[in-house]
Amino acid sequence: MNIMMRRMVNKLFAVNFTLIVLIMVHGGCVTTKNVPQAILTPAELANDFYGNFYTSYKKYMEGRNRKLGDFKKLFKTRNYFSGQLYSYLINDERHQLASKGELVGLDFDPFTYAQDDVGKPLIDKVDTFGEKALVHVTFSMYPDHHMILELTQNPKGFVISNFIYPDDHTDLLTIFTELKKSR
Repeated sequence: MNIMMRRMVNKLFAVNFTLIVLIMVHGGCVTTKNVPQAILTPAELANDFYGNFYTSYKKYMEGRNRKLGDFKKLFKTRNYFSGQLYSYLINDERHQLASKGELVGLDFDPFTYAQDDVGKPLIDKVDTFGEKALVHVTFSMYPDHHMILELTQNPKGFVISNFIYPDDHTDLLTIFTELKKSR
């Protein structure tokens, strides 16, 4: 066996051994709690957000028995949002659930800026400015409909700090601020 092949076998053994030890330490249960998440690039975060979180979010929003606890569970998979945006999203859902069917919050999907299905999100371009990034998104069914994910970097990586809706010259944080004033 050549030296490169031997190194690969040793690395594979080390990874498998580590997994076995982790399973044994956790009493035979595999868990992702407290396991560090990979730091994603802005484009990777946007793709992961729409591919994972957003899929679960749509299912939750279409459900009949929505509960705040279930809504909060959606956010446990990965830290996608800044603290401020997370708080606004939770608060909006809390008000909506308390209203017993009357619309008191957002009347559109904040992650697509639409009321109807706009198709698959497509990353158009990414602009990075140090600890900030803008991810431009279009949608497969409406290529002229676009929005921007504003990302901010923290020690754990990039998080979504705002959704910008350039066609209407507004953004989600501004809309939430206005809603807060009217409640």
